[in-house]
Amino acid sequence: MTKINLYNNSHFTTFIKSVNSFEKSEKGNHYKKLLCLKETSGSVQEKTIENAYDRVKHKITNSLEEILEHNKKKICVLPKNHKGKCDCDPFSKIFLKNSITDKIKKKFRLSILTSPGADDYIIKNRASRLFPIVFSSADEKRIRDKKFKLKAGISLKEFTTPFCLATAYLDWMVYMLNVNNIEKYLLKKSKILEAYNEAKTLQIHKRYLNNYFESKNRKNFNSKGKTICSVTREQIEIKDISDPDRDNRIDINNNDVQMGHLISRSNNEVTIRGLNLSIMSREGNRIIGEYSLFDNEWIKILDKILSPYNLSVKKKKQKID
Repeated sequence: MTKINLYNNSHFTTFIKSVNSFEKSEKGNHYKKLLCLKETSGSVQEKTIENAYDRVKHKITNSLEEILEHNKKKICVLPKNHKGKCDCDPFSKIFLKNSITDKIKKKFRLSILTSPGADDYIIKNRASRLFPIVFSSADEKRIRDKKFKLKAGISLKEFTTPFCLATAYLDWMVYMLNVNNIEKYLLKKSKILEAYNEAKTLQIHKRYLNNYFESKNRKNFNSKGKTICSVTREQIEIKDISDPDRDNRIDINNNDVQMGHLISRSNNEVTIRGLNLSIMSREGNRIIGEYSLFDNEWIKILDKILSPYNLSVKKKKQKID
């Protein structure tokens, strides 16, 4: 079998072009004005990369040195010109300590900072979204062998860059901090929150997110300013994010919070970035499927499904016996 090159292929090249386009855009400049974006010490440990490389080096042409060059450090998501030490994960430090907040913080990390669960044959079961060994879907299928679990890397469609990760982080932080009653779980004296409030970073970005969604005839906050599912428009509650008495992997609730992609995950475009993620309920995510939130195709499909029942998404909701 011909070995693959992780970075010299059409998918990765197109992917990086989309990264550069976003970073240089008006949208990218908005985040640059708000955030510090200096490098931190946070990166994937070289030993972890070396171990993964040893398991897959017989299938790729890239050297370990080349892969390590792609191991980028996380960048600071504190407000621009903040005081004190830079921080690539401040969200985890602003909460009171209890079983509810432990789950909120875990949900945040799993959504934004790590790739989804996988079977370990090629794609690692959870890894940093900056993990430098990345496979397009096509290459993953080419080298997959169910006799061996390589645990070698992450999918290109789950990969991102430090800048794009920082922008996604800010979006998710705004969504989470506007969930109904979240303030009850925040530290009363938090220097991190003080820094954000002093710079008005979260308020400015919330307004930016709201205006962006409204320009697409969509909503991510309700009239009270609370975070909603961008598909069903139901208000998000704490229990939808964190219910310590329920294992939401087994005991499923339709309102469970999931990370929704506005443009579906792709091998050719960075989708883990600012202005491409929103909170969706399990039900909302299921309804939209692989369609873009900003297209009307999924709404047309719902309308078509309802039409035989003499209903329409444009009409007032009616009860079906």
